[in-house]
Amino acid sequence: NTAWTVYFPNKTFIANFYFGTDTLSFTQDNISYTKISTFKVNGNNFSIVDLPTETNPGIDTGNYTYLIKNDTLKFTTISDLAATREMTFATCYWVRLQTGLKMVDLTTSIKFYPNPFSTSTSLQIDKQFKTASLTVYNSVGIEVKQINNISTQTIKLNRDNLSSGVYFIRLTLDNKVEKVEKLIIKDER
Repeated sequence: NTAWTVYFPNKTFIANFYFGTDTLSFTQDNISYTKISTFKVNGNNFSIVDLPTETNPGIDTGNYTYLIKNDTLKFTTISDLAATREMTFATCYWVRLQTGLKMVDLTTSIKFYPNPFSTSTSLQIDKQFKTASLTVYNSVGIEVKQINNISTQTIKLNRDNLSSGVYFIRLTLDNKVEKVEKLIIKDER
């Protein structure tokens, strides 16, 4: 089960897609998901069958190969009866959705102080770990900063060249995503 944010080649947001056990769903508001297809995975081969709808009573099928590298998903078309799906799968950017609740351990507590902040903030982690990394994403899910090889429970995060706005941080402890939190950067007055 994975969730992905999909962007057009010009980096305009399309939707978030969720691959369940065997059903593909999408949402544009992260509240209501619509089931659109069933799929099967065999190694790196991916086959998809659209569910019938009022506007599309036929069942379109497609076959792809795929590769997941870091937090991106790349499809290569083998064949597809649905031209719009082929465009979405083969030419758009698929980035792992970092805020999905299935990806986080809600028992880990982290605190930012201050939040919002202007120049720097500190992160306090309540859980013991061997190594950690902190990744910062802007409001549309693009990675803008990363701190690796963290071994202390207090982390200082400097603003550096980040503009004011809403960001999301992903905390990874011992190679497992533990927490995703909202962070706000504001300009000094």
